[in-house]
Amino acid sequence: MATKGQKYKQWTAEEKYKIIEPIIMLEKSSTQVTQETGINNGLITAWVKKYRENGIDGLDRKSV
Repeated sequence: MATKGQKYKQWTAEEKYKIIEPIIMLEKSSTQVTQETGINNGLITAWVKKYRENGIDGLDRKSV
């Protein structure tokens, strides 16, 4: 749960792609990437879905 004033990491599209690239290239599962990075599996899954639908532009926060 978030605490008052808590800051969240802002990921660039390039950073997101670098994190999900092994999943897209079928080298690793989302669970493996979650364990390695500590990033929530739901967030990683959402990034993969956005990438598959819209490419790198889908990972850009401005496109949301």
